[in-house]
Amino acid sequence: MKIIVNDANILIDLAELDLIEKLSELGAALHTNDFVLSEIKESSQREKIDLFVSEKIITVASTGSEEVIVISQMTIENKGLSFEDCSVWHYAKKSNGLLLTGDKKLKTCAEKDGVEVRGIIYVLDELLSNNIISEETAIIKIKELYSLNKWLPKNEINARISNWEK
Repeated sequence: MKIIVNDANILIDLAELDLIEKLSELGAALHTNDFVLSEIKESSQREKIDLFVSEKIITVASTGSEEVIVISQMTIENKGLSFEDCSVWHYAKKSNGLLLTGDKKLKTCAEKDGVEVRGIIYVLDELLSNNIISEETAIIKIKELYSLNKWLPKNEINARISNWEK
């Protein structure tokens, strides 16, 4: 079973869009780690995510002391990445998982290290191509997503909407 390692920004988006359970229907194991989970502060988002953790839809890995040393070194070597960023990168590499993140610098560094990295638009593409959501739902969700995250590539959003409306 493929492991999908989720960064905080992806978990937050999935919680806001009510898509965590849908993502689990892809048949992959959804994972994150304790440091990433601690980044989620907003109570409604955290409650949703904690529910999926308690239902074992999301697995939260504990980071050991030896790993903290490795992650700390990664943080020193990769300026601009937080400890939490490096922790999720390290976990994805260690577990040979797919890293889901919206962080461009993290994506670049992890890919250079041989980690497969995707973003939130990929999640919508996969949910749609696997018939987990309809085109109509995908359009609604991508518009909601863009209203939450103006940093997303507008051209990709518009291309998806045009394609899904056909």
